[in-house]
Amino acid sequence: MEKGAELRMKQEVIASKYLNREIAYRIIPPASNRKSVNMLYVQDGNDYLELGAFQETFETLVNQHSSLDNWMVVLIHPGTSEERWHSYHHRGDSFHHYISFMYEELIPKVEKNLIVMKRAALGDSLAANISVNIASKKPAMWNHLLLQSA
Repeated sequence: MEKGAELRMKQEVIASKYLNREIAYRIIPPASNRKSVNMLYVQDGNDYLELGAFQETFETLVNQHSSLDNWMVVLIHPGTSEERWHSYHHRGDSFHHYISFMYEELIPKVEKNLIVMKRAALGDSLAANISVNIASKKPAMWNHLLLQSA
């Protein structure tokens, strides 16, 4: 990636049959045009963007370390605070459906034409909880979990 270059974020929406609603997510594509990528799935993606300056920090890291130029980031927004709780908390009505949504709908759609080398999940608090639960269903798929206040 050229030093100082900006990564272009794409906004997407997926209609989930498991959750019976649309889920918004954003993608920060890899700086390189490779088909082989590393994936980072970020739960509570809007919070990381708005409160954590995620995109700016990620761009800085990619500009400083060329080894990061093949990472693709998927920032998932679970909806309202009530939808978030029901999706992320083990007592929530949509908890198991959300995990199915990730494995059966979102991950296949995002990774459709890619060769995934490594896969990681990032989440804070309740988003860390869902990240652990997603990874525990198919642990061989996940290389890294980045959990804050889990």
